[in-house]
Amino acid sequence: MLRKGVVPYEERESHLFILTRELLPNFNINKGGKTDLSIVRSAFVAFALIPRDKGENVHGGWMAWLHLLAAAMFEIGWIYSLKFTEGFTRFLPTLFYIFFGLGAVFFLSLALRYMPVGITYAVWVGIAAAGSNIVGILFFGEPYRFARILFIVMIIGGVLGLKFSSIK
Repeated sequence: MLRKGVVPYEERESHLFILTRELLPNFNINKGGKTDLSIVRSAFVAFALIPRDKGENVHGGWMAWLHLLAAAMFEIGWIYSLKFTEGFTRFLPTLFYIFFGLGAVFFLSLALRYMPVGITYAVWVGIAAAGSNIVGILFFGEPYRFARILFIVMIIGGVLGLKFSSIK
């Protein structure tokens, strides 16, 4: 039994097509004199309805975890692109900052469809923190010590622990 206002998984695609028709009423790609929104709808379906676990695992299937990993990678790009914007005075790094920020939020929202907020946020921040430290050490010459590497490994261990503890 679904709660009031919850759309079953099987009906989401049709609602998505209605949404695109409402959002883009003046978008014209003419095929034989008729407006064809199939290209736009296909793009929405491809990005918004990526195949995912349909509830067999309450904490998300492998696709939710891939979305979360992608969100963390975009977060790392987002942080390092912020470094190069120089107070948003440089155009290209600012564009990268916007791109990576939107990518991080987009993939995080996909992961949140089937994963609890607490685990999702902890894993996202953990991967981004460990990843940004690793990128800093490998590519930007940031100093490293044994203790720093140890704590990065501990963060990664915590992330893996959350992953394995969330399996049903």
